[in-house]
Amino acid sequence: PALGICPPQGEEPLWIVGPSSYDNLGPVLHKNGFVPYEKWIGMIQHIQEKEYIHTGVEGFQCKRVRTEAELKEWITVYIDGYQKPKEYQAEFFERFRELMQHADQYHLYLGLYHNRPAVAGSLFFYDGTAGLYCITTARHMRRRGLATAYLKEVITEAKKQADTCILHATSAGKPTYEKIGFTAVNEFDVYRWRNRDGT
Repeated sequence: PALGICPPQGEEPLWIVGPSSYDNLGPVLHKNGFVPYEKWIGMIQHIQEKEYIHTGVEGFQCKRVRTEAELKEWITVYIDGYQKPKEYQAEFFERFRELMQHADQYHLYLGLYHNRPAVAGSLFFYDGTAGLYCITTARHMRRRGLATAYLKEVITEAKKQADTCILHATSAGKPTYEKIGFTAVNEFDVYRWRNRDGT
């Protein structure tokens, strides 16, 4: 049933297997057309216990995405940072525009470097916890400290509504999150569905 609601074209669905999943879920997913994709690291920080020193990066600012024009800029960074196919741009736009309708729970933030879109990410609130998702930096904007500056700004916003912040990190992103106080607590196996033809 879950696969039945996935669109026939576009990005392939992911299934995340974590510590609370059934032990035999991996083989079941493989049998149904999923293949191992990545390992993610679950990280946590009790954000009310920490004050961030905003040293800042000259020319960098972070703002919440509120208009369709800002969302298009956000999507540009998302596609470039994650190296997603550009032909999915309209699909991503519709997906995130729909999520923006839940303005009390789901926020998109865009980091600008000298007024050029540089960092994208989202913040999801649930029951006193904030989740950081889709954090990425445009490839030509990397290694300038922009992701760290962005995270400090977004987590400062998260502190207004949440006590704890969680995220899934890749091994490449883990050091950046550790630098600002996140701790690794578990691992997730991520599977990608490659069985669109139904065989």
